[in-house]
Amino acid sequence: METNLNDEKQIVTIFGLGYVGCVSLAGLSFGGIRSIGIDIDIDKVNTIMNGFGTIVEPKLDDLLTKGLADGLVSATSDINSALNQSNIALITVGTPQLSSGELDLSQIYSVCSIIGEFLKLNPKNFTIAIRSTIKPGTCEKIALMVQDISGLKAHEDFFIVSNPEFLRE
Repeated sequence: METNLNDEKQIVTIFGLGYVGCVSLAGLSFGGIRSIGIDIDIDKVNTIMNGFGTIVEPKLDDLLTKGLADGLVSATSDINSALNQSNIALITVGTPQLSSGELDLSQIYSVCSIIGEFLKLNPKNFTIAIRSTIKPGTCEKIALMVQDISGLKAHEDFFIVSNPEFLRE
């Protein structure tokens, strides 16, 4: 089954409502794509649902307000509800640098584990797109992890892709 972002029924779930997640939520709605933002920080969820960005960016509040009014933007902490409605998860959680210089990928692994558990109980064609900074080999490691958890086949039933944000720090 092919996923088509131009399909009006397509919904994208965005994990993490910081800079990348919030801007992605607004940008997708501007393109006419329904998106659901997920964050464990209920203040971020409420901020989005009130039409405000979680960061300061020109015209972001306007885009979010319009997206909310058009039914293209929502935010929640209810992961299962969001995943039930979507076939694509965009992961935008933090990957801070550890004191060793390595990236801390624990938040990405945690989210992908949750998605794997969801897919185990609700098998469907699914794509996980990683926007967070990762190192080479991470997608394959995540694919094996989600496959082990869900019982689904990587590269057939679900797909892992990397779409780095390339923000200037």
